[in-house]
Amino acid sequence: MGRYQAPQSVINRLLTLDQQYSIYNPIFRYHLMGIIDANGKVINCDYFPVKISRLPTINGRQVTASELLAMFRKDINGYINTAKATFEPYKYGSVDDETLWNSANPLGAMLHINMLDDGTVIVTEFNTDRFTVETAYTPKDFEHPVSGNRRWGVTADADGGYTFYTMGVDRITLGLPDLLNKYTNFGFSTADRLWGSLQEKMTAKINENGGAANVVAPTISRPDYKLVKDVIDGTISIETFKQKIGCK
Repeated sequence: MGRYQAPQSVINRLLTLDQQYSIYNPIFRYHLMGIIDANGKVINCDYFPVKISRLPTINGRQVTASELLAMFRKDINGYINTAKATFEPYKYGSVDDETLWNSANPLGAMLHINMLDDGTVIVTEFNTDRFTVETAYTPKDFEHPVSGNRRWGVTADADGGYTFYTMGVDRITLGLPDLLNKYTNFGFSTADRLWGSLQEKMTAKINENGGAANVVAPTISRPDYKLVKDVIDGTISIETFKQKIGCK
């Protein structure tokens, strides 16, 4: 996740939007926000899983793992504490990503996240078993409060069950918020509560519909970013980095 690269098609879409929008505003533009360009002194690496022993039954039929993920994607707000944040397809000026986001393949779709400090993410990977978003700078939301990636997915387990999860790798974007986070843990702890609510609500929805699921304790690591820089510079391997911080 930490070294994940967006595909060229997504980069090209942002470049096209940026060129179109720059005619009207040469300052506030469209571009991805990479971990390497952020200011946070630590890097967040988290993993919030839900163990599924039996998939739920909807309308008299047991859904597949990929159908469960699709249900979540198209109704994220129904699976989280919306007092913390809400998600909606990005709409600004002539850009309206609602149709793309709700399509069978939302690659390149942007999402506006309504929270204390609003932000935009863009889908940079999509498969039937997972999808990944990367933070983006847009003229609607400006900088996202963190820079990095987040993934949601469902994996098949060796025991015949499944694991639904969200995992993220990111850093605080700007210096002042990073300073506040250092002394209050406000930024990351707020996100932790959001993804904890996802675990709880996903578990409840599965159990309420004839399935069987339970929350698994999250794995959270926040090492000094210097370790990550060592990986980028080739000083240590990604495997060594993961061992050092306990990151998936």
